[in-house]
Amino acid sequence: MRIYYISGSGEGQYSFDVVLNGQNDTGTGDDAGDNFADATSISTGSYNGYLDMDDEEDWYKFSADVGQGIHFYLNMTTTTYRSDFDIYLYNPSEELVHYETYYYNDELLYPADEFGEWRVKIDIYPGYTDIPEPTEWDYYTYGSGAYTFDFALERSAASPPGPIPQPEVTPVAHTFKVTNGPGSNEDEYGYLAAIPACNYRDGGKRYLAPIVYTGDNTPTNWFGTVDDTTDYLLDDWEDYLASKGKNPVEYYVNPDPVKAAAEIATAAWESSDMAVVAIDGSVYEDTTTLVLHKSATLPRNKENKHS
Repeated sequence: MRIYYISGSGEGQYSFDVVLNGQNDTGTGDDAGDNFADATSISTGSYNGYLDMDDEEDWYKFSADVGQGIHFYLNMTTTTYRSDFDIYLYNPSEELVHYETYYYNDELLYPADEFGEWRVKIDIYPGYTDIPEPTEWDYYTYGSGAYTFDFALERSAASPPGPIPQPEVTPVAHTFKVTNGPGSNEDEYGYLAAIPACNYRDGGKRYLAPIVYTGDNTPTNWFGTVDDTTDYLLDDWEDYLASKGKNPVEYYVNPDPVKAAAEIATAAWESSDMAVVAIDGSVYEDTTTLVLHKSATLPRNKENKHS
């Protein structure tokens, strides 16, 4: 709704009433279905919908033949700029087969491998939150509002790429902490020194542990500081380790990157057949310690042999 000045002079007052008569998802005059069984029927075309904290998801159903390309384009940037909704595709057997969860707009393209009524779910993200301050009610961080989507059935579609195989990960029950140094690059080199102890392969297995910065009060784009975000990560890390019956040991990386590298190498490794050398750009003067100083005359024996 837009109210604006057209012509005339002077000042005046006006009033208006707003009456909300419910939703009008896809022009039905009502809310779209909220589950697989109650999905709202659609055909190819362009549609509008609405989601909020009291209406978390909308379901739509449509028919597709084997080989057709199911094509959805969910548009957020031109409707509700600061909201983020995602799209999920289910086959007629009620199995989730594909989804798109990018920020703002999402485009989903999938080859139908089954004849029947397929479903698509449009879901609000990321869920409830209680920031910036604890409240008596929950709300969605990324807001709520309208969305538009285009639906087409193409002649064909390529299969989406499968997941990239990942090696099995074994958690290392450590948390390496680097003190933030905004006026120097020494903290970055301390971070680099900790990587070999936090991400390595041994015996065909991958071992991982987090490295985090501490003391960084830089505000983030959404809420709080970098330290706040780090705390969220560490909470998840501790919960994950607890599920494995482990508790993390905090290791504070030495602020001197040269000492940090030496301490980590001697504490974390038995031996290595590879050395990595990096110039950190800081002023560092090596020291020489005299261990032994002694003068001595070495005897020499000289022999002449003749045949």
